[in-house]
Amino acid sequence: MKISRFTRRVQMAWIILLAVCLIGIGQAFSFGIYQLSLLGIIVLGLTQISVSNVPPDESPRGFWKYNAVFLAVLVVIVGVSAWLAPILVNLGR
Repeated sequence: MKISRFTRRVQMAWIILLAVCLIGIGQAFSFGIYQLSLLGIIVLGLTQISVSNVPPDESPRGFWKYNAVFLAVLVVIVGVSAWLAPILVNLGR
């Protein structure tokens, strides 16, 4: 059986993109680059959790399956948090 290198390449690309975004946040030349880099750090940082937990020899199909499950859990957590926050604030009044 041939081992897929897809997951390893994606994981390495994710780390490189995170480093580029970190450099973009630290630069002082362009506010637009700063904004894009900040957005990139947020998105890449959240998805890095799922990307890094996929076994390196996983097939592309398995890689996307792991990430789809993670993103579904993330959407549920953020949705429940957004729904619950106003309720908790009103309890404190």
